[in-house]
Amino acid sequence: MARPVLMWHPLRPGTRTTYEGYSWTTFFWGFIPALFRSDWLGLLIGLGVLASCFVVPLLPFIIWAAFYNQFQRNQLVSQGWYPVEPPRWGVTESGYQSGAAVSD
Repeated sequence: MARPVLMWHPLRPGTRTTYEGYSWTTFFWGFIPALFRSDWLGLLIGLGVLASCFVVPLLPFIIWAAFYNQFQRNQLVSQGWYPVEPPRWGVTESGYQSGAAVSD
């Protein structure tokens, strides 16, 4: 199960929620979670994954679901969003780096 991570942007009001971990929602529903999250690049990639499923059934969804949450988090970081709480992964110039510890 994915763990929710609340993110904020210094110039935009409100917060956004992203998730850490395997995206079971993306696995079962394909590109629809990207549509609800207004993640247009993720939606296009999800549609491409759907199209590739006609060649190799189910395998692309398994792979895409493993990387979608990290992909969306990195997209938000590149747009200037920051996590509200200290993450379990480190934030680098290019986005999140899984497994990196953050020290206080």
